[in-house]
Amino acid sequence: MSKLAATTLYLGLLLAGGILTTSLAFGATSSHPSCPGNSCHGATTTATTTTSTGATTTTSSTLPSTSTTTSSPTSTGGTTTTTSTGGTTTTAPSFVFGTLNTAATNASAEAAAGVNSAEVEVGWDLYEPQDGVFDSNYAAAVKQKVQAFKAVGDKVILGLDLHYPPSWVFSYPNSKLIDQYGGTADEVNLVFNQTLRNKAAALINRINQDVGLNNFYAIRITSGGDAEAMYPPEDADGAHANAYWAYDANAQGGANLPPTIPVNPFPGWKPGQKTYAGQPFTTSNVQQWYSWYLKALVDEANSQIQTYKSLGYGGYFYVLTPGLGSRPDEYQTAIANYLNGTGDANATMGRGAAWDKWYAALPDRTNVIAYVSSLADWSGSPANNVCQPADSSVGITDPQIDSWSAARWISYLAGRYNMPKTGENPGGGTDYGFTMMQVAAQQMQSCGMQGMYWAHDADLYSPGTVTLQDYATVIAGS
Repeated sequence: MSKLAATTLYLGLLLAGGILTTSLAFGATSSHPSCPGNSCHGATTTATTTTSTGATTTTSSTLPSTSTTTSSPTSTGGTTTTTSTGGTTTTAPSFVFGTLNTAATNASAEAAAGVNSAEVEVGWDLYEPQDGVFDSNYAAAVKQKVQAFKAVGDKVILGLDLHYPPSWVFSYPNSKLIDQYGGTADEVNLVFNQTLRNKAAALINRINQDVGLNNFYAIRITSGGDAEAMYPPEDADGAHANAYWAYDANAQGGANLPPTIPVNPFPGWKPGQKTYAGQPFTTSNVQQWYSWYLKALVDEANSQIQTYKSLGYGGYFYVLTPGLGSRPDEYQTAIANYLNGTGDANATMGRGAAWDKWYAALPDRTNVIAYVSSLADWSGSPANNVCQPADSSVGITDPQIDSWSAARWISYLAGRYNMPKTGENPGGGTDYGFTMMQVAAQQMQSCGMQGMYWAHDADLYSPGTVTLQDYATVIAGS
């Protein structure tokens, strides 16, 4: 039996409910070994003559200028357009199909295969190796890469890797997130540190000057410190579980707390405690604290969005939300147990991954796309179940939601807030391959997504995984 036929049979069995599996909390965590969180960065350096003075860098690069125009964002999910010239009819792709960390050398071949979007990863550590000093060679390489993709008609995505910060960032006070145990995560603290938010905004401004933000169809939005829109893992301090990351000096009421975040309603309170300042601490108090905690995380993502918009960017924002997170009944159980870990089987409450509340708290959803960074992650029962037409009529507290896949759950939330959606697959795992690619495409279609991205571009050319021809087959069948 051919690979395509075998996989088609597999999908039929899966949709019939013949395959059951344990739901996963985060499909995207089984990422490519060299690209944590489905994200890695790099650009081929091109030769330029550079001079640098303080925070201002100039270059004599003779690369052609990059256009700063972009078309208005339009939803393409499921819409097919045709054009006829001289009796020949061609069909435009009805979805956006891309890859992550796309190599410019593959642009032409991938365009011919139907891939119409490319992601350019930009590392903060590489762009600004010294505080206020930008590497113009690296900037020129990024610009050249963007031009190569636009030359073949690609929709270019910016993956700004704030989660790969330069070492000098950690010389600033309160630059790391701290949990209730006093442990630290390696991630940079862009949630509770206004100084570091300003540094990230300066980087974004510089990228706009060097490359032009409106050359990008969409920009990936994370929490800054993490590769997706979450706090660090609950065990990121290396010694504890059930960690919550709001115990640095700023989060506890320090002067450098971003002004868009209200002051901590209960400074000093820790998950599991049932008293505060000598008085009983109610579950309503717990819910108030957690709402503040989650909204601080959302505020960082919104801060990035507003920075881009203030610079005139008019494209899309991909907000990376992976996995099932903590669904409404799990959230309620966790709150009722004072966030002591009970009910948090997916270890996602501390990460701020209560996705229904996350999207509800986002103040500006204009051009924001709910991005499922865990398509085909084997979540749900049956595994990898797809969206259904009646999903929108299901109440948000209905227990059946607990059997849904991550793609279905986040697509449902996007529908509640009239948001477009798209997504990507986990960048690895034992089930990584052609079947995952087909399942991801099926979830994309059933959920009405704009498209999908394959993690990662390099894997299409690595022996033993999937190939560009495999992707072309999936695209042709979508």
